[in-house]
Amino acid sequence: MNHVNSYGIIRGLQFASFVVQYFGLVLDLLALGLQRASDMAGLPQMPNDSLTFQEVVVETAHPIRRFCRYIDRLHIFFCFTAEEARDLIQRYLTEHPDPNNENIVGYNNNRCWPHNPNLLFNMCGFECRILPKIRKTHEEFVHKDDVCNLQNETTKERTAQYFLSVDVESMNRYHNRVRQILMASGSTTFTKIANKWNAALIGCMTYFREAVVNTQELLDLLVESENKIQTRIKIGLNSKMPSRFPPVVFYTPTELGCLGMLSVGHISIPQSDLRWSKQTNVGITHFCSRMNHDEDQLILILYPHIVPWEAEFVDSQRVWTEYALKRQEANTQNKRLTLDDLDDSCDRDIPRINTLFQKDRHVLAYDKGWRILKENPFWWTHQRHDGKLWNLNNYRTDMTQALGGVEGILEHTLFKGQVFDQELDALEFETVEKETIHRRKSYKMNSSCADILLFAAYKWNTSKPSLLADSKDVIDNTTSEKYWIGVQLRRGD
Repeated sequence: MNHVNSYGIIRGLQFASFVVQYFGLVLDLLALGLQRASDMAGLPQMPNDSLTFQEVVVETAHPIRRFCRYIDRLHIFFCFTAEEARDLIQRYLTEHPDPNNENIVGYNNNRCWPHNPNLLFNMCGFECRILPKIRKTHEEFVHKDDVCNLQNETTKERTAQYFLSVDVESMNRYHNRVRQILMASGSTTFTKIANKWNAALIGCMTYFREAVVNTQELLDLLVESENKIQTRIKIGLNSKMPSRFPPVVFYTPTELGCLGMLSVGHISIPQSDLRWSKQTNVGITHFCSRMNHDEDQLILILYPHIVPWEAEFVDSQRVWTEYALKRQEANTQNKRLTLDDLDDSCDRDIPRINTLFQKDRHVLAYDKGWRILKENPFWWTHQRHDGKLWNLNNYRTDMTQALGGVEGILEHTLFKGQVFDQELDALEFETVEKETIHRRKSYKMNSSCADILLFAAYKWNTSKPSLLADSKDVIDNTTSEKYWIGVQLRRGD
């Protein structure tokens, strides 16, 4: 196993992940011991399923009942008898005497959960609380977004519920990511700042999903971070005037000339932003839930457009069962199953079924350990392995409608203000070109460039450069066939 040269470990398609798994196995054996590890693994001819034993006698013969390791973190579930618990406490007090002589054992306990018998633990950024059915004071189950059910695979009986929230470490990691975006912004364009915010927000919301709803601290952090990102953009223009930065500037999709930011903050839409929609033929066609045509209209938040994990798992199980039946039917008919045969379900499972139809699908089986290779907002998923696990097209459509519709938004922008195309003959123009807005104009107010280029049908007499207030322009024989206009407006002008 001495695969070392002057550059370190030789990296191959599968060798690096093998080394990591090998050392992980060594850690497991050292933590469990050979005998308990053998009991949990089962016989070589008949290995045990995950977290199961062959016999109850083997399971209860040792305090370690469950064992799980995620990379370098161990999760062990102990079950002690009363005598073993007293002995363990006494041994602990012998090593760590109580200064008050009260023989009280103190340990870190999260007090945000109820004080009834629950199983509490942190794993992969989630803070979990499992409440077994036999510990419930009443038989009714709670039905909320952040509460999921555990059921027996054989009898399909719901045996417990687990409650999710986001742990402190993950919230701090997200906070540091937002700080990094703000500190690295510098003279970055507003579009790039908004894109980095969107990536961080989507990575957080699509990973934790229903756990976000039950974590008030994270909700407050998301709202605070969103305001900081907008403030950074406002500072770039040396202004914080509300009339200059209404919500439509931040949240309208980029296809309509705005920043396309995603929101979690319940920001109100000013009535002045919707006045144009009432003057158009189309206007506002519909509003989503909790929105109306009166005051207190709110920006759409992202969470309702993301499917909870529990719903994804249930739907995935159903879709993969249907896929197995369709594949069996195709094999019976001696034909190949195509993506068109699964068009109604290719984007509704985990991983997405369309990943089976990639050209390099056979190579992906050897790409193990890819989830721990990079530290970025989407470290936990990859489109080649899992497919795209979210779809925000409806969010952007609903956001556009909430802000007044396409016509209402474009009514007070340069898209509607450019009318030179309609007056070519009267103004003696040959052609009119609309230039792409230069990125410098998004963060510099003291320079300009062409937004509209005018090409003359004839030659124009021109004067020397002069100020707008000058009244004595000197026009000589200098002519030109081009004329350009640079415009800088605030929103709504």
